[in-house]
Amino acid sequence: MAEAKTTTTKSSPKATGKSQATVSTARLKVLYNTTVAKELQKELGLANANQVPKLEKIVLNVGLGRAKDDKKIMEVATNSP
Repeated sequence: MAEAKTTTTKSSPKATGKSQATVSTARLKVLYNTTVAKELQKELGLANANQVPKLEKIVLNVGLGRAKDDKKIMEVATNSP
């Protein structure tokens, strides 16, 4: 299995209002592009890598129904990796 690499780029301080901010590529997108897309291409018998379906949007739903009563739950949910 190929090892997934993430790329980081440095934004200009003027654009972000912060000094030396870094942005990394989404882990799920890297995983899809390195492993899943290649396996899917083989499974579907596609000749060209551009024929493999692309990911447009990944949505993660986090149920925070109890957060309205306990603010600590919201803090934990926003700070977890």
